[in-house]
Amino acid sequence: MPKSRAALFLFALLAALPPAHALRAEAEKDPLSEQAIAMANQGKFDDAVALLRAEAGKGPATVRQSILLGRLLDHIGKADEACAAWEKNLRKNADDYPLLMEIGRIRARQGDDGPNVSYDRGAVSYSPSKDEAKEEEYKQKHLRMAADAYARAMEAAPARSEPHSRCAEVLLKLKDFDGAAKLYENLLANDEKDTYARYELVKTLDAAGKKDQAAQHADKLLEANPRHAGGHAYQAARYRAQGDQAKAEAHRKMAGFYEWLAPFATMTYSDERYATYRLLARDGHNEGEEQQTPEKREKTAKARVDKVDALIAGGSKEDLEFLGTICLHHADHGYLEDRIYGAFAKRGQAAAAILAEVLRAAESTCTMKSAAFALAEIKAPEAFELIVRLLPGDLRSVWYVDAAGALAKLGDPRAVEPLIEALAPDLTEPPPPEDDIMGQSRGRRAARWRAALALGSFNTEASKKALDEGAKNGQIAAACHAALYRLTKDDKHLAPAKAVLDKDEEIGCWFVATFFRTMDDPKAKAAGDAWFKAREEERSKEEAEEKANDGK
Repeated sequence: MPKSRAALFLFALLAALPPAHALRAEAEKDPLSEQAIAMANQGKFDDAVALLRAEAGKGPATVRQSILLGRLLDHIGKADEACAAWEKNLRKNADDYPLLMEIGRIRARQGDDGPNVSYDRGAVSYSPSKDEAKEEEYKQKHLRMAADAYARAMEAAPARSEPHSRCAEVLLKLKDFDGAAKLYENLLANDEKDTYARYELVKTLDAAGKKDQAAQHADKLLEANPRHAGGHAYQAARYRAQGDQAKAEAHRKMAGFYEWLAPFATMTYSDERYATYRLLARDGHNEGEEQQTPEKREKTAKARVDKVDALIAGGSKEDLEFLGTICLHHADHGYLEDRIYGAFAKRGQAAAAILAEVLRAAESTCTMKSAAFALAEIKAPEAFELIVRLLPGDLRSVWYVDAAGALAKLGDPRAVEPLIEALAPDLTEPPPPEDDIMGQSRGRRAARWRAALALGSFNTEASKKALDEGAKNGQIAAACHAALYRLTKDDKHLAPAKAVLDKDEEIGCWFVATFFRTMDDPKAKAAGDAWFKAREEERSKEEAEEKANDGK
């Protein structure tokens, strides 16, 4: 966990850096970068860019400053300027590595997207195709630029594997199979157990028409890793082409099983486990379900729920791995998943390791949220570090993780400092820009509200001092007053907290009303219940009016 958790935008800026360079950038902290980050946190991206550029001529920029400038330029839709800024700051030594990797990343993205896709402040725009030949020329040009950047990164850091793999991926898109194969062979020469490089080499040789060599490497791949889904899929296609349907079918089953199974699961294939997978899997794995009769689908759905019940009741490591895999795929929404997470929480430390792996591997914010809250309920030793790392990037106004709420539920006093930094009590954000179509400013405000309410679970001098400061800030005052009321039960905080419920700010109202309903205080609970009741009455009235209008 980085020492500074306050830099919300820095989290996004440095997220894609190789870990060693992310740490180095952290070590290179300087006042100029901190000021630029503060501006970015307030949505003042253009001002942050201007600051970094103005100072650039006064002396050589640090690696961190260079990365920040380029990432900011890319964020505001100036990808070419970002690459130019990074090129300008190259030093012809090992420090060039992260900058060259950044250039390669941007150029590869441009090569994949083409000229008709643009990015600006979190929004992605697509324009219609006009000249396919020119668009393809653009893609090829930028893929070659990406390959060149990655090749230079290899020279700057010969021992690193990532530029080799990134460059090989680009060369494949350029149909340079020999060049890509050579790079994967270089990786295998350094580590013959590198299953990623082995599998990519199999695909590269196969695409180049070198079937025998590809088959040899496919055999070696499965010898090294019998659980490799891609390797089994390749062997299934290989044996099918040879007419050996029995071997093809065996590998096809193993490919499906291992592809679905969560990466943290340790079980190996068996016919019984395959049958369990076929019953549990959804979202593309339940082949033929759409052809089933309604009666058959209903029967299958019931059998699936019964199997989940059996796994919950069993509670063995294998049972928990199956349940964790269901959660990781997030193909179920609501009832069934809630039961699984509830069962995990009841099993305590026995389930904590699986939940922690689910949280580490999760891509869905819903999965992250459920796993984080279940870990917090268990009070798992690893919960704090796993949850707090999500806090800086939890900036959505909807479909958010609510890392702040999970930290409040956990109750670890170490959460106070990062929550105060996320609250930023003395920060006054500028009005949302007209082009903020992705609601980034709204998301930052919502994150600060959640941090304020979470601080209401920590009765410390530091939390109360921060909330007192925030109560003077109109942008977060209501949330701070609500948190202070929970801590102090002083009525002077209740009225200003309740006042927001009369305003037309849905997110803020919902946060405070929900918070009030969880409090063991009749006045707060009544205020929260009243707000939700009024909203329900409004919805019922609107639905009645719509129904009446439809009847006309």
